[in-house]
Amino acid sequence: MKKIIFLFPLLLMLSSCSAREPNDEAYISAIGIDKGDESKYAVTIQFAIPEGISGEGGEKGKGEAVENISIDASDIYSAVDLANHLMSRRFSLSHMKLIVFSNEIAREGIGSIMEGFMTSDEIRPNLLTAVSRGKAKDYLESTKPVMEKNPTKYYHMIYESNNSTGIPAATAVNVLSDLKSKDRDAVLPLAAEAGREKEKTETDNGFDYNNPDYKAGDVNIIEEGRSEVLGMAVFSGDRLMCELGKKDADIYNILIGRYKNNFETFSFGSDSEDNITLKLSETKSPEYDIDIGREEINIRVSMEGECSSEPETKLNDKAGLERTVSEEISKRCAGLITRMRDEYNSDVAGIGKKVKRYCVDMKEYETVGFEHRFRNYKVNVEADVRIRESAIVNH
Repeated sequence: MKKIIFLFPLLLMLSSCSAREPNDEAYISAIGIDKGDESKYAVTIQFAIPEGISGEGGEKGKGEAVENISIDASDIYSAVDLANHLMSRRFSLSHMKLIVFSNEIAREGIGSIMEGFMTSDEIRPNLLTAVSRGKAKDYLESTKPVMEKNPTKYYHMIYESNNSTGIPAATAVNVLSDLKSKDRDAVLPLAAEAGREKEKTETDNGFDYNNPDYKAGDVNIIEEGRSEVLGMAVFSGDRLMCELGKKDADIYNILIGRYKNNFETFSFGSDSEDNITLKLSETKSPEYDIDIGREEINIRVSMEGECSSEPETKLNDKAGLERTVSEEISKRCAGLITRMRDEYNSDVAGIGKKVKRYCVDMKEYETVGFEHRFRNYKVNVEADVRIRESAIVNH
């Protein structure tokens, strides 16, 4: 008994010496990957500043919430290890929320980077991923949380709680699965420093009429030093194929059942007074019916909406309004699937994964040969949009 009493305080002393105190760590909130000058990668480490988050460190509320360090290294872990020699506190990945790749790195392939990175037991599977239209470093350095001082919460609000408007959802565990998969391709959000030189985009009739097809960095922001997340990066295998704007990102969210409470403007003629804005939501997940023998993909989308504008020429024709909107969404959904397939060999809707459900086993799936016959399949989309009666104003 005496020995036990003697050893217990000694064990407490040893454990207190070996354990790392929270105040001894610096918490990484995001990491950016660019091409390096002297090494393979230029890794930007963004870490939280406790005093900035709490409003301390000078005038209250004026402290920066994050700081950035950029280091050339052969991989992410080497960069973090090197950064540890520059700081008084040791970096921890346990609270990291975002990894962002430059589009230059993404075009070369990000599969090996993601696979190696996800081996760490510190990394959470719900880590967010994105592609920057320019340098990842520029995006992270332009990100200055204001309303949400906590950078982890800021990224959560921007990427996950933004009501699915204009971006796809992409957690690391799902992205890694899609990058390695042969029956679905990865789609990541687009990020950028605000104030990029804008690409010329044409306005068109129908879905989201007369609004430019903005991508991250295109939106006019008066205040400098801001960042944007808008649009999506489409992959084939582990390589970036193209960057799409908000309109296509909204259509993508419809196809995967993640679309709700978004405003879209539709055109019914050359006169701007014939435009109508609807607040739309999906009422249930899309239904996919695949006929392997006839090589047809049939998709049914169910949506409902209410009018947010009241052109007199359309509000009294509820059936006509529903029919026109349904046809437009049907065309856009089918068009996105076939365009990504034919131009970039990308299966953004995961049709291949759905075909597997019709096969008894992998042997039958390989016999079907969908991966090689996808281009032959006809894509039919039937959108059923219902306008709520309470939203219609009788004149």
